[in-house]
This record gives sequence, C-alpha cells and structure tokens, in this order.
Amino acid sequence: MLDLLDQEARALGEIELRYAADKRQPILEGYAARFGALSADQGGFRERYEPGCFTEALARLERRTLDDDCLCLFNHDKNQVLGRHSAGTLELSQDNVGLRVRAYPDIEQTWVRDLLRKVERRDVRGQSLAMRVFKVGGATWEPAGADGLPIRSVKRVGQLVDVGPVSDPAYATSTDIALRGLREWNEEQARLAEEAAKIAEANAARRERWKKLLDKAGLAG
Repeated sequence: MLDLLDQEARALGEIELRYAADKRQPILEGYAARFGALSADQGGFRERYEPGCFTEALARLERRTLDDDCLCLFNHDKNQVLGRHSAGTLELSQDNVGLRVRAYPDIEQTWVRDLLRKVERRDVRGQSLAMRVFKVGGATWEPAGADGLPIRSVKRVGQLVDVGPVSDPAYATSTDIALRGLREWNEEQARLAEEAAKIAEANAARRERWKKLLDKAGLAG
C-alpha cells in the first residue's frame, strides 16, 4: 500500500479538439500540467511541477488494474466519462513539456457532441487533473517570492485519479491538503529559527564567559 496524501485537484492545463486521420474520431488533447511553470495563487501559495514527477503514477497505470486506473472526465463529473486509461480511450504520457493527455470520446453520445462543440469554439479550454502525492518526498516548500507567496514544488505523484476539460480553469480544489503541508513547513521553519537563535545566544554567552576569563587572567588582547 502506497503512503499517499488525500486526493487533490488542480486546473492548470489546456485542451484542444483535433481529429484522427479518418476525420471521424475526435481527440481531446493537451497538457494537464506543464513542468517548471508557476501556477497562479492557489489560495495562499503557488505550485510548480518538477520534470519527471508523474513517472511513478504512470508506471502504476501500466499495470492496467481497476485499482490503478485514470478517467478523463468533464468537470470531474464521474457521470460524464470521456475516456478511461484501462479501456485504451485515454492516453497519458510524460515528455519534456509536462503531462500530455489524449482522450478519444464517444461521439454517439449527445452530451459529448455538445461538449466538443464548446471546446472547438474555445468556450471550454481549460484542463484539470486530480492526483495523490506521496506523503514522503512528494512535495517540498520554498520561501515566499516577491509576491509574498510560498512555492510548493511537486516532485512525486503516486496516483493519477482523473484528468479532463473544465469550464472554469481558474479554480483549485482540495488545497487544504497542500495548505496543511504549508502550515507544517512554516512550523518547522519557526522551530529551526528558534533553535538557531538559542544556539546563537548560547555561543554569544560562551564567548562572553571566555572573554571574562581571559580578562581576569590578563591575557585579553
């Protein structure tokens, strides 16, 4: 059993409509996340995905079991399935740009045709992903930048739950998980700063004692 954090969702990517060579099968394609790009404010922090961070999650998907599967959903709605990795109607890969998504939706469904039209018109163009990050080594924190927001760097994603187009690409959900990590990081930084201050104070006191001893012995320079 992998030791993972609870599910988080982000809407950071983009999606486009293309067609297969036969001009019949539509393909929803784009990047659910781009490596190295800083996100907008996620509710008190910004986020960045490190190159290769999806390697372990993609390896799990290759097992093609029900426990290791990923869906392509519209607005994270499990009633609006556009593709499934284990069925071969959703392809996920990782390149030097980020996490690439290719879904092959069923155009026999009316709501799918309506959605494809919205994507084609660019009324819907955002893409999100739901994931679970490793508890240990999954993400690290960096001090606040010029904008005053600390940066969460995602390094190891253990599970990809779903990807897919969203009508509102500006939102982020389940950020309480990341914010909990931020609070823990802030507490750790405060503890380290307190320890450093105590050590500095002890060193200063030790130097003062040595100075007094040298003065008493007439050896002070």
